[in-house]
Amino acid sequence: MVKAGEDLGPDTLTVNERVLLHLRESGTARDAVDAFPLTQPGIADTLGIRVNHVSRAVKHLIDHRLLAEGTTMLRGEVRNRKVYTVTPEGHALAQRLAAEVARRRVVAVDASGERALAASEAKRLIAPPTLTHLLATMDAEGRVDLRRPASPSARDVARFEEGRPAPQQLLGREADVLSFREWLDEGPTVLAVIGPKGIGKSAFVSACIDDSRPRFWWSVRDGDSPAALLGGLGTFLADLGKGELRARVADEVPEWRQAAKILARDLKAANAFLVLDDLEAASRELVPYLNAIIESVPANGCRIAVLSEEPLPARSTLLAEGRLRELRLRGLDRAAARALLPRTMLDPEFEKVYRLTEGNPLSLKLLAAEDTPGGYSPEERALLKVLRMRQDEG
Repeated sequence: MVKAGEDLGPDTLTVNERVLLHLRESGTARDAVDAFPLTQPGIADTLGIRVNHVSRAVKHLIDHRLLAEGTTMLRGEVRNRKVYTVTPEGHALAQRLAAEVARRRVVAVDASGERALAASEAKRLIAPPTLTHLLATMDAEGRVDLRRPASPSARDVARFEEGRPAPQQLLGREADVLSFREWLDEGPTVLAVIGPKGIGKSAFVSACIDDSRPRFWWSVRDGDSPAALLGGLGTFLADLGKGELRARVADEVPEWRQAAKILARDLKAANAFLVLDDLEAASRELVPYLNAIIESVPANGCRIAVLSEEPLPARSTLLAEGRLRELRLRGLDRAAARALLPRTMLDPEFEKVYRLTEGNPLSLKLLAAEDTPGGYSPEERALLKVLRMRQDEG
C-alpha cells in the first residue's frame, strides 16, 4: 500500500493495484459506448503491460472479490468480450488507493522548468486526466515531461484480435522464430504457417508478432459466416479511418468480389499485419472471402500470415509469382519435449511417448495429464496413454 507525502513513481503501485485503479477511473458501466478499456487488452494497453500479466492480475482480484467478470459487445464487433468491473469491496480499496496516490508529489517538466506538485494537480495537465495515465507517462525518475507530445498508446494503433492466444515463451522454436523474423523483415508478403493440429501454430505466431503496426487477427471457427468475418474486418478498417466496409456490412453483406474491391482500396498504405488462423475450419461459404483477403493484402504492401493444417489452395500460383513463403512447423526436439512432461517420467517411457507423438506439443501435454494404473513397464504406460488419448479424440 502506498503512503501519503512521498514522491510518486512509475512503480509505486503493484500491477494488481494499477488494474484496480484503472477500472475505477474507467467507470463501471458494462454497456458503455466503448467498453474496450474494461477488457484485458484494453487494460494492458492503458497500463503498458502484457495481456498475460493482466490475466493473472484480474484472476487474483476476482478471487479476492475485488472485481467481477461479465460480457458485453464492443462497439462495431460481432462477438461478446469479457469485461471487468469493480465490486463494492474493490471500489472501497480503489478509492483509498486513488486518495493516497493523489497526495503524492510529482515533478512536472515544461518550458518554464521543473516544479513539484501533487498528483491530483498534475493529472489535470495531461490527457486523459487520470492517475492511471499519469503513472503510465512517468519516466524512471518519476518525472512527467509536458513538453513532448504524448506517444500513441497501443489502442491508437488499430487492432482487432479474435481468437489470438496470449503470447507465451516458446520452447524449442529458435530456428522457426528466426525464419519468421527474416520473413517479416524482407520476405514475400504472404507467409503460410503449416502444421498438424496441436503443433502450436497459433502460439508460435502470437509470440512472434509485435505491436508496432496495425494488426487484424481472425481465428476461423466452425459456423463463422461472411457477415461475422467482414464485421470484424470492417471494425479494423474503421479504426484506420476507412468506414466503407463496416457501413456496407451493416446494410447488407457484400458479395466476395465487392468485398475484395473495398479491401484493395482501404488497405492501401495501411502497413497492416493480418493473421488468418485455422483456415481449414472455414465453411464453403466463407472460403471465397478468405481468399479475397489473402489476395488483397499483398497488393497493398501489407503482410499476412495464414495458419493452416494444409498448404494454401492457391499455393502454386503464389509461389510462382514470388508472393509466398512457407514455414512448416514440426514436432519439438527432445529437450523441449522433455520440459513439457513431468520430471518423474522415466527415460524409457519418455522415449516411447516422444516417438509416438513425434514431439507434438498438444499431444505431449495431454499425455502428461493421463494417469495409468501400476504394474506396467514404462513403455507399456506410454502406449496406454497414447491409446487413451486417441480414444478420447475419436
